Amino acid sequence: MAAITVIDDHWPLVLVIYSGEPTSIDLEEYHEGLHSIYERGDRFGVLTDLTRVIPPPRKVRMEELPRIKAEHERARKQLIASSVIIESDLVRAIVGGILYLERPPAPYKVSSNVGEGYDWMEQMFLHSELGSMPLSRDWCLELIEKAHLPLRTLNQ
Repeated sequence: MAAITVIDDHWPLVLVIYSGEPTSIDLEEYHEGLHSIYERGDRFGVLTDLTRVIPPPRKVRMEELPRIKAEHERARKQLIASSVIIESDLVRAIVGGILYLERPPAPYKVSSNVGEGYDWMEQMFLHSELGSMPLSRDWCLELIEKAHLPLRTLNQ
């Protein structure tokens, strides 16, 4: 079972939490939700937790490229920053290489843990027109942990 949970209850911070292996349908639904967030027209930040994702097959990853490119201009205008949490050193290195080749539309940081990613995002908020983060570090960690509970329960 795979899930992509989007939590936008603490606007202008959006949490995106991946669990399991996302399918093409999961990713398509995620981008539809992201589209509605862009439709608001406001600036925002995204903290994405990939600590429990299983990378999808190459075919599914390749289907993502046109979706990401289609969002590039909107992201450039509305996204203040994107913080991505990846525990694996190898995956972080791969993502770093991709980001070196394909410049992201907004400031982008790959971190090894949620605390580090939150701290960087907090600095990005403080140096933008958005000001302070809309939720505390502890509450952010708790929300991410809760989003993973259904997967953990099924796998135990």
